[in-house]
Amino acid sequence: MANLFTNLNLKLNDLYKKIIINPDALLPFLIILVGLLSGFAAVSFKVAIHLFEDLVFYDKTLPFAYNFHFFYIPLICAFFSGLLLYYFFPESGGGGITQLKKALYYNYGIIPSKEIIGKFLVALLCIGGGMAVGPEGPTIFICGALGSWIGKIFHIKRSNIRSLVICGAAGGLSAAFNTPISGIMFALEDLIGNFSTQIIGSTIIACVLASTLQRLLLGNMPSFVVPKYTLTQPLELFFYLFVGLFCALLAYFFIKLLLFLKNKISATNVPHKSLYPVIGGLFIGICAIVLPPDITGFNYISKQQIKKNETIEGLKKSAEFRKQEDISELEEIPHEAQTKFKLFSALKKTNNDKSVGPATAVYKQMEDVMTNNLSGKLILFLLIYKIIAIAICFGAGVPGGIFAPTIFIGAMAGAVIGYIVNIFVPHLTADYGAYALVGMGAFFAAVMKSPITSILIIFEMTHNYEIILPLMLA
Repeated sequence: MANLFTNLNLKLNDLYKKIIINPDALLPFLIILVGLLSGFAAVSFKVAIHLFEDLVFYDKTLPFAYNFHFFYIPLICAFFSGLLLYYFFPESGGGGITQLKKALYYNYGIIPSKEIIGKFLVALLCIGGGMAVGPEGPTIFICGALGSWIGKIFHIKRSNIRSLVICGAAGGLSAAFNTPISGIMFALEDLIGNFSTQIIGSTIIACVLASTLQRLLLGNMPSFVVPKYTLTQPLELFFYLFVGLFCALLAYFFIKLLLFLKNKISATNVPHKSLYPVIGGLFIGICAIVLPPDITGFNYISKQQIKKNETIEGLKKSAEFRKQEDISELEEIPHEAQTKFKLFSALKKTNNDKSVGPATAVYKQMEDVMTNNLSGKLILFLLIYKIIAIAICFGAGVPGGIFAPTIFIGAMAGAVIGYIVNIFVPHLTADYGAYALVGMGAFFAAVMKSPITSILIIFEMTHNYEIILPLMLA
């Protein structure tokens, strides 16, 4: 794999040397190129994860009996990702943001070109294989590394290579979440730590191009389709303040747990260092067959989709048997009763084509909680399970990011507070889905230390501006 990049670099270098031009004069064109490449890479990575997930979990041509593959697929994927990390791509571990910052601060953005392929492969195996990690961190790293690769090919100054890395990373986030404004703010607030006018123009260009390409290929839809929540009354801000306080305390506990388990697992004696990710795969595999699909995400069926299907069936029956009656009063079946907390229920075969794997279920579950389709008990179980699963996978060195998992925990944490408030003072507040939306931003801000980015990213992911005041406060 390294030879492939070396040969490609040599050929491009020979072509470049024949062109008499100042390399840094090409910077505006390279920014455009990096923006387009980052958008294409982000889309390719997202599609590859879903294709791989469907292949290993739901391919009907493979003999999967009683869903026992939910146990051994995470183990196999973790095993092979560990081998790839140890023998071929040692710098492709983790989420990618930390490695990207190290390259920016200490090496002028120079990243080994082979790590583009390395991060793509190991993260694809782990995320598509069901691990409790997210794709956004690896996407940002891959796109930033592409910027570094382009800069090295054209022999531009190191300071300009650094700019291309920032542009690529920002474009990657823009395309990953379809959030161009947040991509710009992430680059300024998180990657370089200041609002530099020298980088903001190039970052805007890269984010616009990356997001535009993503919308051309995947469509212009927000990440989550949720109701338009509003602030019911000024007194409700008091309840949202509790969401912020709860998320702050939970974030402190979560970070401590991540570091504690990382130290404990790294001190564990294993036959070979490449086997550490298998610890995370073992935990996920056991939970996948023991716990219900609604918690683990294996064979998850969107509650919002169930609700739509039941409504359509009800309309059909109404049209058939009660043609003269007003169908607007059709009563919907409460969906909180849909969740069945039976151990080993995931082993039961399902013929429902709407069921999805854990990589997709994360987003479906967040959308379900923001549309008020989950029970209080399930929300609490999801919060506890995801915190433990993410901490173990992170501690085991499973390649993948914590962007999406962090937003997930925030959504469930906010929904817990919203559910309690709705029990005691339902007439004074909005549905708990609004609290889930605010919790997403609050927990993300607490963990990532990026409050402005967190406000913008939740707004862009949901297109819900009316809830901006509680979101800013929390």
